[in-house]
Amino acid sequence: MKTLAQALQALAALAVLVAAVPVTLNQWAAREARQEAASRAALHASLAQEAAKAGDPALAAQAWSDALALDPGNADYRAGLLTAHVDAVLNDAGVINADPLRLHAEFADAVTRDASPPARLLVAFGRVLQYRGQGEQARARFAQAAKAQPDLADAHLYLGDAALKEGKLDEASVALGRALELDPRLTLAKFALGQVRLLQKRTDEALKLLREAAQAIPNGKVWLALGRALVDKESWVEAEKALERALGLDKTLVLAHALLAEAYVRNGKLEAAVGALRLAYERAGDLEAYRKLGRLLAGTRQPGDALAVWGEIRSLFPEDVEAHCQIGANAVGAGQLEVARAALEKCLSLGADKPDLAKMVDSARQELQRVNAMVAKLQAEQAREEQAQKGGKR
Repeated sequence: MKTLAQALQALAALAVLVAAVPVTLNQWAAREARQEAASRAALHASLAQEAAKAGDPALAAQAWSDALALDPGNADYRAGLLTAHVDAVLNDAGVINADPLRLHAEFADAVTRDASPPARLLVAFGRVLQYRGQGEQARARFAQAAKAQPDLADAHLYLGDAALKEGKLDEASVALGRALELDPRLTLAKFALGQVRLLQKRTDEALKLLREAAQAIPNGKVWLALGRALVDKESWVEAEKALERALGLDKTLVLAHALLAEAYVRNGKLEAAVGALRLAYERAGDLEAYRKLGRLLAGTRQPGDALAVWGEIRSLFPEDVEAHCQIGANAVGAGQLEVARAALEKCLSLGADKPDLAKMVDSARQELQRVNAMVAKLQAEQAREEQAQKGGKR
């Protein structure tokens, strides 16, 4: 019996040992997987560091993200990803290519956790806020960054740009001027300050800044701003070239068409001006450009085309005084006297109590008198012809 008991105990121990083997093997496999993941994560982290040194924050961010996916608890990798995202946002002068909602959450969390967040992080956070339409909060972050690190040019640049967007030109001028003091090569600051000077009617200063910016940045908006400054300066040949360059770089800049049309007119290129004004209306819905088109067509003795333009404007705005006046004047040129008389009478009726349109209404009154005289003459001639025909029959 004793021997049997000992045998049973030995068998039980063996069973426990055998059962424990899979657990031990599983633990070993899990440890091996973790080590392999950590090794692969380290390779991605190394790639991220190299990308950051090479000035490619987008690649660095992707590599840090891959490293974190393999080693989610690694604080160094998370910090590296945050830095890469900050660099990417600050390096991108236009749109923010990464997911702004995700960046917002990441930056907000980092700022909240740090009692004294880095100024560059604050600027990047401000840019994301600005991109998401939260201008007031963005400006507060830019101001916080400028206070935290007064020698950071980007903080003053974006603080000035935010002030410009709010129409606070004096504040924008100070901040952007400071940005250029810190970094005279900061092209975006020249572009923004050039726009401030343009709005302040300091055209010569605006031209200097915008010319420098345009030479450095192949960007349609910069060339459009330069074109505006040249139009203000009445440098029409240069304005034409700048505005054509703007549209060549960015065909979505619909506001450039009306300015370019004015330059074409001043440079004697009337056919090109007609095309530009049509585009200004078709692409930007610029009604004033369409009015200019109607006036230009009338001035170049194209009454039929002018009638079509003013007829469309009248259909949109039936009480528009100028539309009726212009239809009346152009209908005369097209030989449509009854149309002319009806339109001119409507013009006088609508404009009678509008002192600011007195000159236009007076011209319409004189034109109506001329039309009535022409109609009376035609009626008299028609009556004589009819009389002559009756006499001949006798």
